[in-house]
Amino acid sequence: KQWYQRRVRASTILEMAGTSPRMAIWLSCIVSTANVAFTFIGLYGVERAGRKILLLGSMLVMVMGLSLLGFSFVIMDLSKKSMPVEFNSDSVCTVPEAAWKSCYNCLEIPECRVCDDGEGIIHCLPDNATTLLIEATCGADADIRKECKTSESWLAVMGLTLYIMGFAPGMGPLPWTINSEIFPNWARDSALCITTFTNWLGNSIISQTFLTLSKAAGRPGAFFTYAAVALVG
Repeated sequence: KQWYQRRVRASTILEMAGTSPRMAIWLSCIVSTANVAFTFIGLYGVERAGRKILLLGSMLVMVMGLSLLGFSFVIMDLSKKSMPVEFNSDSVCTVPEAAWKSCYNCLEIPECRVCDDGEGIIHCLPDNATTLLIEATCGADADIRKECKTSESWLAVMGLTLYIMGFAPGMGPLPWTINSEIFPNWARDSALCITTFTNWLGNSIISQTFLTLSKAAGRPGAFFTYAAVALVG
């Protein structure tokens, strides 16, 4: 279940970075491979380096990965603001005539998406655009999406992979190991139930509030918030 959740979250984040849904799934395989590979590093190092060193190193790399993710979305937002887009003046997807028309402007309108006509021109179309309008504007095989493709998407892939490289050997498995070692026998059953419940409750809260936080604080703000919490933790 945890593997499935991480892959789904990775795909969601990569789609937010401007990759197509299909490409996001393939790129999430890189993240999953890093997860498996670096888990073995944790298995090898837990008795050699010690739990404290492994946990602190894991947390440091996670903070670096989350910060890189936040920075990548800052760069991508700046890129989108300079990316020209053709607006459909006959729909809700329009801006004042004198305004600079960019991909960022289009995506600020909740009812609008973008598509590429294959000739380097990006068009802003409404969510409810007919198939005929989409084909006439962007072609029969158009990929209409909620994100603009930018050349900085690779930064998000690097940040996400770096985060998993830190999480897999330390903060992923070690809390479960330490959890089974620190409680006395008479309290172990109850303590394990409480800590496991707390873990999954926190996991659920993060999962349910991620998109809300991304909208409220912006995508860079969401990842910088997570990085700050990880640093304090």
